[in-house]
Amino acid sequence: MEKDNSSDLAFAIDIWNLGCTIIEMFTRKPPWSEYEGAAAMFKVMKDTPPIPEALSPEGKDFLRLCFKRNNPAERPTASMLLDHRFLKNIQPPDVSS
Repeated sequence: MEKDNSSDLAFAIDIWNLGCTIIEMFTRKPPWSEYEGAAAMFKVMKDTPPIPEALSPEGKDFLRLCFKRNNPAERPTASMLLDHRFLKNIQPPDVSS
């Protein structure tokens, strides 16, 4: 059976978006919020969002993983990121009941 690469890409995009959301939560503004329209689109297509200097080393490492550009398939999965030291003190809710 052939592997569905479009779903892999969708998951990789979700991880990229997670990184952008973390930056927005930390800085209170989304990456490249100073750009509009096509300029913003070109930033997203060509650049990696700037990682806030004040973020912890663990946070910076987490974001670098989220923003792997050259091969989105190399981005970690959400399950893999749950084991990252940036999230080590966060407990996921028990959804078994």
